[in-house]
Amino acid sequence: MSTIHQSVNHVPDGINHLVRISQEIGQIIKAISDISRQTNLLALYIRVKRPDQEIMYTITSRYV
Repeated sequence: MSTIHQSVNHVPDGINHLVRISQEIGQIIKAISDISRQTNLLALYIRVKRPDQEIMYTITSRYV
């Protein structure tokens, strides 16, 4: 019975830890999405405004 009581007492700590971790993951996903959006906008700009530089962007983006 004591073991069950101790386990139950640790549940809120575990849940709080999972909440913090999921918030951190959410921040990382947001940062990746923002970078992806900016990269896509840059690629679109290059295709529309500077088609002669599209090849250079393609080569460069592979190394970033």
